[in-house]
Amino acid sequence: MDSISEHLAQLSDGLDKAGQTKCADIVDNLIQNKSVVKLAQYVGVIGYVLKQNRAMGNCIRKKRASSTSSMQEVVLDCLKEYQDGQEYGNDNEWTKKYAQIIQQIPEKFETLGPEFLNILSEENQIDSHIDNIKKAHFLLKENNINDDLIESAIKDIKKLENRKKE
Repeated sequence: MDSISEHLAQLSDGLDKAGQTKCADIVDNLIQNKSVVKLAQYVGVIGYVLKQNRAMGNCIRKKRASSTSSMQEVVLDCLKEYQDGQEYGNDNEWTKKYAQIIQQIPEKFETLGPEFLNILSEENQIDSHIDNIKKAHFLLKENNINDDLIESAIKDIKKLENRKKE
C-alpha cells in the first residue's frame, strides 16, 4: 500500500512542477484521505470474501453429503478447518471479523458475505473514497493527464458498481 501513496506523491510533485496545481491538489487529497488505498483494501476484501465463500461452500457441500450433522455443526466444522489452516489467531482484523460473524450466525452463512461487505463499506466510508477518486479522475482527464493507477482504480470502481447492480 505504501507504493500507492508513493506513486501518488510522485504524480502530485510532477503536476506541481508542471504548473497543474488544481490537479496536484486533488491528488494530494487522495493521499491525505487514503482514498485509493482504502479502495484497494476493499477490493482485496471482496476478493477474499468471494474466495472464502466458494471454499466454505465446497466444504459444506462435501460434509453435508457425507454426514448427518446439522447445518450449524457442518458450518462451524468448516470454519474451524479454515481457522486452523490460516493460523486464525495471527490473522488480520477483517479476517477475524468475517470469521467471527460466521461463527456467531452460522445459519446465515449464505448471506453473510454481502452483509459483511456492506458493513465494511460503511465503516470505511468507501462511497466517499470512490467519489474522491472519480473527482480526481475527471479533473485529470479534463486536463489531458493519464495515470495508470487512477485508471486501474476507476476500473475497480466500475466492477464494484456492476456488482451492486447484480
